[in-house]
Amino acid sequence: MSSPEDLLPPRYRRPTRIGYGGMGEIFRAEDEELGRTVAIKLLAERYARDESLRARFTREALAAARLSGEQGTVTIFDVGEWHGRPFIVMQFLGGGSLEDRLRGGVPPIDDALTWIDQAAAALDAAHRRGVVHRDVKPGNLLLDLRSEERRVGKECR
Repeated sequence: MSSPEDLLPPRYRRPTRIGYGGMGEIFRAEDEELGRTVAIKLLAERYARDESLRARFTREALAAARLSGEQGTVTIFDVGEWHGRPFIVMQFLGGGSLEDRLRGGVPPIDDALTWIDQAAAALDAAHRRGVVHRDVKPGNLLLDLRSEERRVGKECR
């Protein structure tokens, strides 16, 4: 079995698995070259042998990269392959997923409406560029910890 350090190119230091999904694993790592924390989605080894799934993963990564910079979308920094496994390097958002947040109970209505508005704006931007997400669910809606901290800070003043 490989260690996390072997799974990713050497520039991504101290990888820690922070999640997993149907197609692979998500790691948090430090990008040595860019000097920032990133999230890296790595196609599962069992799927990496299937050329059609590899192509689909890469196609989806490139579609997401076209949306980089749109409000409410994660920024993609790199798309590549390491030891035969495709990966996507993206902006790390430390607020967890909407699914994580919902496990804590029903959110305040203002928060829920804000999240719905932001998700709808991001999906609208994707559709304008011809991108269809195909897997919109609370586990795939990520929250930006910095935005949450700024919002809470304003409320406390």
